[in-house]
Amino acid sequence: MSPHRLDFALPRFARCCWASEPARLRWQPTVVRLAERTREMEWRSVAAGLRAVAILDAAPGEASTLRQAATEAGLVLRHLSPRPGVLPGFQNPVIIGHADTWLSAIHAWETDDAAAALAALGAAPCCASAQAERLQAGWRDTTFPAMQGDDGPAGPNRLAAPLGLYALPFSPCGPGCAAAARLADDWLAMGRALGWREDFETLETLLDWPMGYSALHGIAELRTPVFKLTSNTDATADKLALRRAGRTFPEDAGSGLGFPYVPPARRRVTGTAAWQRGLDNPLDQDGRS
Repeated sequence: MSPHRLDFALPRFARCCWASEPARLRWQPTVVRLAERTREMEWRSVAAGLRAVAILDAAPGEASTLRQAATEAGLVLRHLSPRPGVLPGFQNPVIIGHADTWLSAIHAWETDDAAAALAALGAAPCCASAQAERLQAGWRDTTFPAMQGDDGPAGPNRLAAPLGLYALPFSPCGPGCAAAARLADDWLAMGRALGWREDFETLETLLDWPMGYSALHGIAELRTPVFKLTSNTDATADKLALRRAGRTFPEDAGSGLGFPYVPPARRRVTGTAAWQRGLDNPLDQDGRS
């Protein structure tokens, strides 16, 4: 069932706050480094033959850096015009690939053939067609419909993608998609083979943390045991929510009463100083100590 959509869209943003200062000190440098590695994997996966092309939304001043890296890897870069019907929200899209094999991807992009463009990005037919259907249904941020369902492997988890943390460069047809999981496994294995073993093992572990996702009025909120991420999403009048139970749990997790936090430690009454003072000063039969 499609939610009731509101007629506005917030500008792109992603903000992260930490469960505690120890959590920030422990995890912020790691998250920044993992996002940088993931960004580099976008074009390295093309150079390695993992997929045909990569399409990135280049930040201001980033295109020249990407072009140099692509050239050194034997690839070429070309600017594209924005296509909301294929990759909504991309303001400065660039395609990276081999000049003799990317023509079909460029044609799919220019003709708004979302399924064909996503196939060039490495998506299996089930994922490409599912994503195309979501776009036709009016979704722009497809995180919620793609992540609905029972927990699957860590690799296809896209909930933290606004922070640059993912092992799958497109939305899967569902969290349990076997084809998406295989590509994510290849992505993670390639990262380890490039000499980033510890980082990509950490990324896989992080993607398997418990996560709670909700969205309302154009703002998405992702809660993990270590950080809370807020980002722009489709503006809806209805609250959308899902949970991923996860299989791993991080150090320096925040404490809290609800999912996905650790309940705060509570001392037993019999272990308090007040209880001990009562034992040291018992009342007599008249109620006097």
